[in-house]
Amino acid sequence: MYNIPSLTDHIRGTFGSDRLISVIAEEIEEWKQKVPEGKHLVIHLRTPQGEIMDVGLVKPTGWQGFMAEGFVNGLPCMVTGHIATLSLFCTYEETKGMKSVGFKIVTEAANATQKEPSPIIPDSK
Repeated sequence: MYNIPSLTDHIRGTFGSDRLISVIAEEIEEWKQKVPEGKHLVIHLRTPQGEIMDVGLVKPTGWQGFMAEGFVNGLPCMVTGHIATLSLFCTYEETKGMKSVGFKIVTEAANATQKEPSPIIPDSK
């Protein structure tokens, strides 16, 4: 009998969302190397409602899904979807006295064990 799971793992490794997101991360890193002076790299995503999201994080979810976090009109938001719907727009914008916008792509396995979050202790005032 043949080991079918290894074929499935190969297909997932080739066509899965984590592979595509890794390739996108490599391209974005190249863009970061070419940032003109006085500008910073900004990545946008159009939400299903047509709004423009300033992306802060993109990561794979499952085999063919993704999750993006960022801001729409200054408010935090999250978008999830099928990897076929992921479309990012990268551009350079003027830096206006603020730190440049960060962008993080997470490419670790979607089913990897994650650390428990540490409890948040409120300030005592």
